[in-house]
This record gives sequence, C-alpha cells and structure tokens, in this order.
Amino acid sequence: MAKRYAEFNRVPEGFFKPEGTLGRHHCTVVRQGDEKVVVGSVAGRVTLKPGDTLGYDCGTIWLVPRVESYQDPIRRVLAQAHLGQKLLEFSTKPVEFTDSWQDTSGWPENSAADPSTGEEAAFLGDGLKSVVEDTGGNYIRRQITGGDAIVVRRAMGNETTSRRPRRVVRIVVRPASNKAAVAKWLAEEALSSLLPGHEDRQARKEELVYQRLLKELGPEIRSKIQRFGGRPFEFWCSHLGYQVSVLVSQGKEGAEIQAAQPVKWYERRTLLRSVVDHLLIQRPLELW
Repeated sequence: MAKRYAEFNRVPEGFFKPEGTLGRHHCTVVRQGDEKVVVGSVAGRVTLKPGDTLGYDCGTIWLVPRVESYQDPIRRVLAQAHLGQKLLEFSTKPVEFTDSWQDTSGWPENSAADPSTGEEAAFLGDGLKSVVEDTGGNYIRRQITGGDAIVVRRAMGNETTSRRPRRVVRIVVRPASNKAAVAKWLAEEALSSLLPGHEDRQARKEELVYQRLLKELGPEIRSKIQRFGGRPFEFWCSHLGYQVSVLVSQGKEGAEIQAAQPVKWYERRTLLRSVVDHLLIQRPLELW
C-alpha cells in the first residue's frame, strides 16, 4: 500500500481514512484545543499541531518531521518530497538496476502505452552506465559507476497507460560529492515530480504546448474534414494504450478534438498525434 500524507487542516475529527486507501484500516481523530490527537487502528498515536503533517500506511500512523528540522540539504529535499530517509545511502560502489518490459508483440501498432515493468536510473555528474547482463529476453541488468548521485525508480503495476507510475526505491550519493549541488539536482530534476505544485506546473506547460500544436495543425486538419464533406467524424484511438472514441470537428483553431472519456493532461498531445496519424498528415516525430 502506498503511503499517504495529510496536513493538519486536512485531518478531520472523528473517523479518518485517507483518500485512495482500501480495507478497514483507519485512524481516529479527537480535537484537544488547538491540537488533534490521532490514533491509528493498527499502530501509532500522534499529537498534531498546526503546520504538522500526518503519515499514514494501512492503519499505522506517524508524525512527519518538518522540513526545516533537517540541516542536511539532501535530506531536506527528501522530506519535501515525502520520501523516507532510509532510501538515502552514501556509497562509492556501482549501482545496479534491472531494466525490463512486457512483450509488446500483440499490442496495437504505434501504441504509445508504456511497457516498462522494471527499473530506470538517472544520475548527476560524470557517471558511466553499462550493461552487466543482457539475456536477449525482456530484461537487461545495468549498472552506473561514478557520478555524484543516482536515483533509481521502479515501475508500479501493469495497467495499460501511456505513463506507468514509478516510485523511488533508492537514492545513492557519492561521499565526495557536493551536497548543495546534489540537493539542487534532486529538487529541480530527479525528484521534481514529487515536490508540491509540480503537477500543476507541468500541466500548465503541457497545455501551452498542446495549444501551440493545435494552432499549427488545426488548419490542415480542418482541410481534411472539409474534404470529407465538412461533417465531424469519429474514430477509435489506441495510441494511449487503451481504446477511446475520438470526435473531430471544425473549431476555433481549425479543429476541435473531443474524447468520449476524460484523458489525463499528459495524454492530450498523444491524442492529437492520433488524429494526425488517422488523417495521414505527415509530420516529423521531433514535433511531438
């Protein structure tokens, strides 16, 4: 079960079960003046003060240390990202990870679904990535030597989606590296997706890219529609890794694209590409 975190003002009195959790586990919250006493159904008793954050995992609760309590800049970034400090290790040894994937031979052609099932690694500095074992099958063991810091993530679940979620399983920092530089890299690149507000910032950036592409491609899409009599047309899109009905019609920017079910913000560009491919409009891959 994935851990959940709730700030003081998001912990209601009475029976509390964090959103997205399953089973009967929960916690009980009692107000005492300006504080809240929380008891986990499995383990843990915490007194929350304004500004505190509650950690929750299957009925076990704990008080999340405040970010400012960490003097080490690397550990401070981990706290901001709600990552356990146990993930951090200091070592000069090579970091091994296994890159694996599903068999995609039966998948639809041009599918944008993510087949990853294994691990991926990012590193800072002059690191070297090499192959330890390649069986010729669906996995490759790799390692990273050198570098200043390495972050290893592992794919979670086998659902069909264009971007499988990944969780951080290991953070290795070389003892001789500059901690301030490593912390900056973690905050701005390697762990930026886990920091507060990242999703909103990325969604806004992606929306700008999508609107630019739609403005560029819209007139050509509208021209294709007009060749078909000007009427909206519908087709099944499989680029997202799942089948979804898409309606294409003339619109303000030349074309209007609507999916029969909501798509994630990071899937809209792929949806637009499926329309372009369906209409046989030639565009270089670099465009996407």
